[in-house]
Amino acid sequence: MDITAEELLELYSLGERDFSGVNISGIILRGVELPRIRLHKANLSGADLIGSDFSYAGLNESDLSFAKLRRINFSYAAILYANLEEADLSYAHLLGTDLSHSNLWRANFQTARFSRSQTQFQRGETLICDRQFTLKQPKKPP
Repeated sequence: MDITAEELLELYSLGERDFSGVNISGIILRGVELPRIRLHKANLSGADLIGSDFSYAGLNESDLSFAKLRRINFSYAAILYANLEEADLSYAHLLGTDLSHSNLWRANFQTARFSRSQTQFQRGETLICDRQFTLKQPKKPP
């Protein structure tokens, strides 16, 4: 189901929180506050969500490839089995975020804020960070 930015914001303001399965690829939603939104299995590829609040959001199995997610607040969001290939998460807030089993190939986590004890990345994988907590790229799955 395709939906425009205006429709999504209007429905959200009326209390709707479940937008699972929507196609909002390429959408521009800069600086919006959408805490607790559910976008499971949604297509957000190429979306521009810079500076937005998606805290406590549900984005399991969503496509966020090539998305602009700089300075986004994903604190305590569930983003399991999602595709974040080449997404820009620089300066993102990832405290308590669950990114288990997600494709993080070439995603940019430069200066992203996260907690080693509360933020979950690929299960069983050791997280390697430099002094600025920039994530090193995982090997692309075969």
